[in-house]
Amino acid sequence: MTTKTTPKITLWEFFQQLGKTFMLPVALLSFCGIMLGIGSSLSSHDVITLLPVLGNPLLQAIFTWMSKVGSFAFSFLPVMFCIAIPLGLARENKGVAAFAGFVGYAVMNLAVNFWLTAKGILPTTDAAVLKANNVQNILGIPSIDTGIILGIPSIDTILGAVIAGIIVWMLHERFHTIRLPDALAFFGGTRFVPIVSAVVMGLVGLVIPLVWPVFAMGISGLGHIINSAGDFSLTRRPL
Repeated sequence: MTTKTTPKITLWEFFQQLGKTFMLPVALLSFCGIMLGIGSSLSSHDVITLLPVLGNPLLQAIFTWMSKVGSFAFSFLPVMFCIAIPLGLARENKGVAAFAGFVGYAVMNLAVNFWLTAKGILPTTDAAVLKANNVQNILGIPSIDTGIILGIPSIDTILGAVIAGIIVWMLHERFHTIRLPDALAFFGGTRFVPIVSAVVMGLVGLVIPLVWPVFAMGISGLGHIINSAGDFSLTRRPL
């Protein structure tokens, strides 16, 4: 079993490239935001009362359609990032990297869901219990604090998708040229990338529930400190 080494990049170059990968989902997010804003505002009761002509059924159908289409980017934002990051960072076989990004993110949330179920946190409909454990639906799977995407209760934040995208990119760069023994040759090369991504992200998903609550509390505590700083708060200083 052999792999082809890839040129190393500096940390600064990595963050530059990572920032560029955000442009693809951000551009779509901006467009969808405009669609959602126009559709929602022009279909609101107050606007129709002010401009009765907008109450036309055909116009309202168009505005509702715009709202539905515009909501896509906000509903699937984590998925967009987990696909766009490996797509933008990969030097070769970008399509494989993007596909593996989605696989890795979905498997990670399934693993988190497994942990929540094993700990007895799921299944439950108690809102207090779900909130205490940062449980949301992601890709249709109950998981921990990364948003409600395709329905998986998981962990509700874009950070989870970014982490998944970066890890999958690293796996892609390491294994997309791998050569397996003849008996397993079918699974070699680019086919191996989504396979190893599923395994690795499945293990990462078991670690996240142990680490994320502490990390989330740290962010919450930092926000509380900044908010309670009064006039000395960085957010209240004049620029």
